Amino acid sequence: MIDFSINVHSINTPANDGVVVLTAGEDARVFCAKEYNLIDADILAFGADGRLQEAGGHLYTNPDGKLGSPQLTLRVPAHGFAAAFGKSAEAELKATHAFAMEGAMLYNATMTVDREVYGKFDGKTLCVSYEENIPVNPMAIRFLFLGNSCIYFNGVPLKFRALCRAAGLAVDVTYCTVGGAFLRQYLDPEHKCHQKMLDVLKAKKYDFAILQDANAATAEETENSVRGLLPYIQENGARLFLYARSAATAEPMRNREETARLWDSYYRAGKAFDAPVAPAVLAFARCMERYPELELYADDRSHHSAYGSYLVACCMVETYLRIDVRGLAYDAYFGADVASKLQEIAHEVCN
Repeated sequence: MIDFSINVHSINTPANDGVVVLTAGEDARVFCAKEYNLIDADILAFGADGRLQEAGGHLYTNPDGKLGSPQLTLRVPAHGFAAAFGKSAEAELKATHAFAMEGAMLYNATMTVDREVYGKFDGKTLCVSYEENIPVNPMAIRFLFLGNSCIYFNGVPLKFRALCRAAGLAVDVTYCTVGGAFLRQYLDPEHKCHQKMLDVLKAKKYDFAILQDANAATAEETENSVRGLLPYIQENGARLFLYARSAATAEPMRNREETARLWDSYYRAGKAFDAPVAPAVLAFARCMERYPELELYADDRSHHSAYGSYLVACCMVETYLRIDVRGLAYDAYFGADVASKLQEIAHEVCN
């Protein structure tokens, strides 16, 4: 059991190289990344019950969006708090952050975490505890996620695993993702994606491999890339699944055009290789029409939001495992009302 306490440098001030705690009262509080200097900070955000809900950090500070900032603010839950810390913070705190992230690739954002970590703050001291040794379930179904930020952003694999657990199914998730990557780059011996894929496939056997291409890839490019990657997947012993990603724009006209193009591309590939396709792109379109108040896109209007990642994960559970997600207890801290709407959309589109 890991259990430690550290002194906090300041409260509700801009983050520095030490440890700053940002607090919320009866209502959730939103902290602007620019105002609170979150560009150089790792972040751990705890809920009212003391459980860690979000982790990540290094939030962009440019509100004009020219750099494609995926997250400009940090939301601290009601009666909760967040610890923001820099390079000189205690090693125990850095280790907690790494434990919570589970090796997930994430840049300039926070995401919902799945590990049980608890924290308390008494106004001066931050206390953190968690069980470091997590038993491995040898019967867990092993999923490999291969693609880019449209998989790793906002923790899609972790939400997928948590939904499966809520349904009584144990799964193991592994990332093989690189920001902005095309599937064809995983086939290029000269590209870093290729060696990364070889290392991941060599490390262990998988039951299923989920593939997702870049937004700009054409239908022909995606099909050719899947064809080239299939022997690697089959040699490992995994079955191929496809994930029809959401359009990389929230602008209504372009979103409609991209949705149609992307679905056609993944539908064709699914037919060509007899692979189930999680229709997240169609779920986004239906949800935006029926529940416009649920923001599915992040601040850059390109990546998916926390809501969007939950919707993607629901589509994967419905498609790949044929599990009805409606009524599953895991709500990613959104509340049952929001979760049920997203579950409903996924179930309709996938069936």
